[in-house]
Amino acid sequence: MARKSVFGNCAICGEHKQLSFGHVPPQSAFNKCPAVGMAMWELINKNPDRYFEERGRISQRGVGDYTLCKQCDNDTGSWYGEAFAKWAHQGMEILDRVQGEATFYYPFRIYPLRVIKQIVVMFFSIRDLRFAYNHPDVVQFVLNKNERCLNRDIHIYAFLNISDYSRYIEGASRMVMKPAEINRGTIEDMNRTASKAIAKGRVLSEIACRPLGYVMSFDPTRPDDRLSDISHFAEYSYADWIPLHVKLSALPLGTYLPLDYRDRDQVKRDAEKNRRDESDNDGDDKDKNTPIIGHELPPSPYVMWRN
Repeated sequence: MARKSVFGNCAICGEHKQLSFGHVPPQSAFNKCPAVGMAMWELINKNPDRYFEERGRISQRGVGDYTLCKQCDNDTGSWYGEAFAKWAHQGMEILDRVQGEATFYYPFRIYPLRVIKQIVVMFFSIRDLRFAYNHPDVVQFVLNKNERCLNRDIHIYAFLNISDYSRYIEGASRMVMKPAEINRGTIEDMNRTASKAIAKGRVLSEIACRPLGYVMSFDPTRPDDRLSDISHFAEYSYADWIPLHVKLSALPLGTYLPLDYRDRDQVKRDAEKNRRDESDNDGDDKDKNTPIIGHELPPSPYVMWRN
C-alpha cells in the first residue's frame, strides 16, 4: 500500500510542499532499523533502567519525521549524506574500541564541511520552524554546498555516545537542577525560559545518536567541558578531504535531560542522595510531586529512542 502524502512547511526553505521522511541521522549512518520512542512526560520521575518497559511510538523506518521538502532533502542528502556516513562509520569503529569513559584525539579522514553541514541539516529537522525564519544565513549555509563559515554565534559540539539510547532535544534552557527537583513548577519555569529563547531561535539543542552525539549552542561558554567544539569544520572547502585528529569524549546518556552525561550508576547514587535530602524536608511542599500531564510539556515530545 502506498504511503499517504504529507504536506507542510519545510524546516529549511520554509515553503509549503510535499514533505519527505527525513532520517536523523541519515539511514546510511546506522539509522535503518525500527526504533521505539518515548515521550518526555512518560519518562519524568521514572528510573532510567525502566524507560522502555512500556510501549512507545514505533518508527519502522528508523528515527526521523516528515520535516523537509523533497528538494531540500534530496539536495542536502546528495551533497552531504555520504560524507557524513563515512564520518559516522569511522566514529563507530572508534566507539567499538573505547573502553569506559575517556577523552582522546582520534584520527579521521573526512570532508569536514560536508560533515558539519549534514549535522546542521539534522538540527533543522528537529527544530521549530522559527529557527529557519530567524537564521536565513544558516539556511543559505546548508542550501549552498560551497558556502563556508557557519554563523559565528553558533557552536557545534560532538562526543562519543556510549549508551544504548539516543536522545533528541529540540530546545532547552540553560537551567540546571537535580532530577528530583523536577516537578510541575520547575517544568513551567523551564517552559517560560525556553519559549523566550525559542522565539529568538537561540535555544540549545541536542542530537545524541550513536555513535556520535551533537550539541548546538548559541552560548559562547562551552555547555560541558567534555564536549568538543567542531565548528571549525565549516572553515574548509567543499572539496577538502583531509586527515583530522578530533578530540572526543566517550559519554553516557543517563536520563532524558539535555546535557546529562551521567552513567546509570551515578544517576542511582544521585537519586538516593536526593531522596535522603527530601526526607529531611518533608512537608515543605505538598504539591512537590504532583503528576505532570502531557499538554503542559514542550513540543517535540519523543526525546528518547532505542533501536
